[in-house]
Amino acid sequence: MGKPLRVLVVEDSEEDSLLIIGELERGGYDTTYRWIETPEEMTDVLEKQTWDIVFADYRLRQFSAPHALEILQQTKIDLPFIVVSGQVGEEAAAEIMREGANDFLVKGNLKRLAAVVERELQEAEIRKESKLMQEDLLIAEQSFRNSLDNSPLGIRIVTPEGDLLYANQAILGIFGYSSVEEYETTPDKDRLTPESYVEHQQRVRDRKAGNPVPTNYEVEIVRKDNEIRYLLVSRKAVVWMGEVQYQVLYQDITERKQLEALYTTIARSSPIGVYIAKDNKFRFINPQFLDYTGYTEDELMGTHPIDLIHPDDRKRIREEAIQMLKGKREAPYEFRIIHRNGETKWAMETITSIIYEGRRAVLGNFMDITERKRFDEQLIVTNHLASIGELASGIAHELNNPLTAVIGFSELLLSMEVPDNIREDLEVINREAQRTSRVVKNLLTFARGHPETKEWVNINDVIKTVLELRDYEQRVNNIKVNVRLADGLPVILSDGFQLQQVFLNIIINAEYFMNDAHGRGNLDITTEYTGKVIRVSFSDDGPGISQDDMSHLFNPFFTTKEVGRGTGLGLSISYGIVTQHGGIIYAENNQGEGATFTVELPVPTNSGR
Repeated sequence: MGKPLRVLVVEDSEEDSLLIIGELERGGYDTTYRWIETPEEMTDVLEKQTWDIVFADYRLRQFSAPHALEILQQTKIDLPFIVVSGQVGEEAAAEIMREGANDFLVKGNLKRLAAVVERELQEAEIRKESKLMQEDLLIAEQSFRNSLDNSPLGIRIVTPEGDLLYANQAILGIFGYSSVEEYETTPDKDRLTPESYVEHQQRVRDRKAGNPVPTNYEVEIVRKDNEIRYLLVSRKAVVWMGEVQYQVLYQDITERKQLEALYTTIARSSPIGVYIAKDNKFRFINPQFLDYTGYTEDELMGTHPIDLIHPDDRKRIREEAIQMLKGKREAPYEFRIIHRNGETKWAMETITSIIYEGRRAVLGNFMDITERKRFDEQLIVTNHLASIGELASGIAHELNNPLTAVIGFSELLLSMEVPDNIREDLEVINREAQRTSRVVKNLLTFARGHPETKEWVNINDVIKTVLELRDYEQRVNNIKVNVRLADGLPVILSDGFQLQQVFLNIIINAEYFMNDAHGRGNLDITTEYTGKVIRVSFSDDGPGISQDDMSHLFNPFFTTKEVGRGTGLGLSISYGIVTQHGGIIYAENNQGEGATFTVELPVPTNSGR
């Protein structure tokens, strides 16, 4: 079975019509045809039936091929039109081909008829598909244009060279112009602030040079009424009227920028640390946060907030932060940070999710609670000391009476004539009893304190007295002391004897640990007046203090010395004395090696200078 073909034959000779049909069928077509002779018939059949191809004789009694071609073209039906005629002049044949006929065949030579039909049918199908594509493209472009016209965003279509092809109504509203012509004829320099115009020129130069240019950026524009607005610009390639052009979108972000500026102003003046992190990097940091951490803005900007946190706390804080962002935690969380100087500090933080610069970000509120944690620890120690003090007082009293008897009777026996071997034993008994008695006295001092005899004291003089007492031991143990005492320290009302005991305890401890670590040492002693307190610091280059020991330093009977070298009461007693004077005592590890003990004593307002 041949290929189906619907044929319209314009011919006044049925015999000639059948010749055409016969040739088509020999060429492999299964034809359905209609033979017509008049213009009226052709108009009628074109309206009522569908055809694949038209054959027409050039000259008919009532009709002609040029007339038939004209009727076909008026219907706008795209059908192959083949002229099959007898002898016709070359000029006439050429003319009808120019007018739109697809081919011209001589009736006496129809051998290539089937091939011509095959060719013309294929080209007709291509034209049909192309037409459909053009129609779809026109519909798509019209829909695209309609969406641009109705978009709330300002939109321009420009050539790669920057020439304007289209601008929607929204962009006119953004810039304050009444027409596209007015917008187009206004120079870029007048539509942008000076800073944005310089950036615009650089982008133009980069595009011409083939350098990478951001597809999203912000600009400051100057409206026709001279109001300055902030726009977010996005640029991408699009197909416009069949060619690659560029679509530029403008979103007005003025209100957002104003809110961000207002928030930034408030945050910068906040008494607590405030930061904003986006994509896990610092994007805004207020001065208070910088003060807490010791870093500069340039050092922190663009780094990860987690890098500030003590390594031992990072996993826990990451989990707690996630819970707070999810709304499953409301209470602030506490953690340690590493200050720029290497010191460990305590912080308390809350975070929340915000939109910053058009994207999701994290807002952090950060407080340094190092002093509060130190006070809490001291309060725990104070309560501990109070309860232990009561116990120590009772124990000391119970031990005092039998010790007095041991010391007294041993001294009595030593005054007698006794064998040497017994005398040596008695001396050991007396010496150890005396040592135990001193421990008991320390316990009583710890429990009820030394009777206060307060007077106006110069702290520098107290330190000098203590150093005179330790001069020999420091020289023989290769301990070098560097003293930097502030001039003009105000005198304070205190018990000089008790303060000597505090400073002596600290210095002896430093000497012991430095000598035990490397048989020598350097001890730096400084005093300074801050306007409210006198601060005394003792910094050694010993082994430092472990984190585990740091929280127990001032506990009674706690010592890191080897057995028999310390009672564990020296720092406890020192803590009690300093507290009674209204001051504080604390220890910190140095950045390199060693530790620093600091005593801060309040200066009364009526103190002399």
